[in-house]
Amino acid sequence: MIPAIKSLLINSDVDKIYLLIEDDIFPFDLPDNVETINVSNQKYFRPNGPNMNSHYTYLAMMRAALAKVFPDLDTILSLDVDTIVNQDISDVWNLPIENYYFAASR
Repeated sequence: MIPAIKSLLINSDVDKIYLLIEDDIFPFDLPDNVETINVSNQKYFRPNGPNMNSHYTYLAMMRAALAKVFPDLDTILSLDVDTIVNQDISDVWNLPIENYYFAASR
């Protein structure tokens, strides 16, 4: 996760990075613009619901609930912990997705 965060900080001008984690304590020091959010007590998926019995973890499925987790944000870019950002991603914010609730890439 640390290389992914560093690559994003180096190759973007984002104001804030949120890490969704399953603990109250992150074992490394983080820059001021990186914040951790404990989602182990998440309320978006019922404990006995079909999503919790999926082969995907609820942490991976939290992407579907990001708009509810961050209702004040206009745009959210979700990256996996194994994603390395190699160049400036500023153009991502200019993609014409106003008419879409959700956009993704393979």
